[in-house]
Amino acid sequence: MPYTPLAQPLISGHASPDTQACVIIPARDEEQFLPRTLDALRLQTNIHGRSLPLNSYEVILLLNNCIDASHTVAERYRQTHPTFQFHIATRTLPQDHAHVGTARRMLMDTAHHRLQQSDRLQTAILSTDADTIVAPDWIARNLAAIEAGADVVGGVINLFPEDHSTLLNNDPGTYLAYQCDRQYQALVAQLESILDPDPSDPWPRHLEHFGASLACTPEIYDLAGGLPPVKPLEDVAFIDALRSVGARIRHCPDTHIFTSARLDGRAPVGLSGQLKIWQLQDQSSAPHIVDSAKWLHHKYRTRCALRRINESDVLPTLVSYPIRWQKQIASLHAQGLPNFRFLELLNADALIEELFACTNAPRFALISEVIATLTSTLAEHVAQLQPQSI
Repeated sequence: MPYTPLAQPLISGHASPDTQACVIIPARDEEQFLPRTLDALRLQTNIHGRSLPLNSYEVILLLNNCIDASHTVAERYRQTHPTFQFHIATRTLPQDHAHVGTARRMLMDTAHHRLQQSDRLQTAILSTDADTIVAPDWIARNLAAIEAGADVVGGVINLFPEDHSTLLNNDPGTYLAYQCDRQYQALVAQLESILDPDPSDPWPRHLEHFGASLACTPEIYDLAGGLPPVKPLEDVAFIDALRSVGARIRHCPDTHIFTSARLDGRAPVGLSGQLKIWQLQDQSSAPHIVDSAKWLHHKYRTRCALRRINESDVLPTLVSYPIRWQKQIASLHAQGLPNFRFLELLNADALIEELFACTNAPRFALISEVIATLTSTLAEHVAQLQPQSI
């Protein structure tokens, strides 16, 4: 989809020539969280702990459809810290568009516009949330990943330490589900890096790429057509758009943010929505089901095999694929497409699903069983890599 920028940016003018990063924050009724969110951004350091120059980045806050004192809190903060490059926009959006997808799109379009005059060779649009505290070196870590070659950077999303204790004491079932999911996601990320490695996203890595910690270059934002202003999961739709243009997405393990464990989030889905689902599952004794280990192995191995076919100078034998897929693979292979385009035009996901259905293996399983299987599998893999003693 061609990129159509916002007709009127939220903030007039451009960023200062020294600005390397433009941080955007959508907010609705966040007067309680805003001061510490802004403190974390104002007090950013480099990776060695030294303060970042305040002229090297700016922050844009969009207060949309607020009915609390968020604007008063934000304006007071700006007046208290005049050297902090902090811009505030206030909008009342129509009901059909009054969601975080629209707000984040407006902000990222504005950031894209403002960075066009920067003197820096590499600049970045950084997204976070108003109930979030970014790590002290969050900006520096994102920029370092982009300078190392990434087009997009996803950060690790953690709960506030105090929320861990509160959730454990008040809702142990939900806390256990959260902890199991963290372990499961880490194992899946490691398995993928082994079975279907991505040179632009090497191990160690993770699987998170959500709006609370997401960075991209203005160039890739433009190429992907901007952030889709959808409801819900605008960040997931954005990642899909980025992948469709071959963006190099780095799931950086050193980039961290901390967010709240509230179950009444501003968006219907996301972390708060997932915590609520786990709470309801625990209350009804419903099983915690995830993708099975067999499915994960099949998906990553098959996808890797398809990439290797596309990269081969000579088309290899395709007898393990159904006839109709063989013809399509051969046709696409002859076009010399980049891998991301080959897999998209092939509809690789459908092929992977069809092949798996022939195995009669379970598509889903209990999370505890999958964790046990993956833990054993990955331990065996690590053991095989250890040098043998004489």
